[in-house]
Amino acid sequence: MTVFFENVNRVESILRTDPANVYARMDFETCDSYRKVVETIAWGADCTEEEVADLAVSLAREHSLDERLGHVGYYLVAAAERTRRAR
Repeated sequence: MTVFFENVNRVESILRTDPANVYARMDFETCDSYRKVVETIAWGADCTEEEVADLAVSLAREHSLDERLGHVGYYLVAAAERTRRAR
């Protein structure tokens, strides 16, 4: 089931290219929380989920030498936190 989901879900495929290779090792629930953040950002920014996921991966690639900044989660978790604070 997981392999099928990974092959069909474009956002999942994109996030799995995380330069730090952390995303691919996370459990389903944590990955799902990241995908929900991508969905929320896309909805609020009037862009596609794929564009949001691509941007997170691109930002992480720009900082791939930094252990923290080189992980897509750094950008997605920070964005989620800013959203929570804005409410």
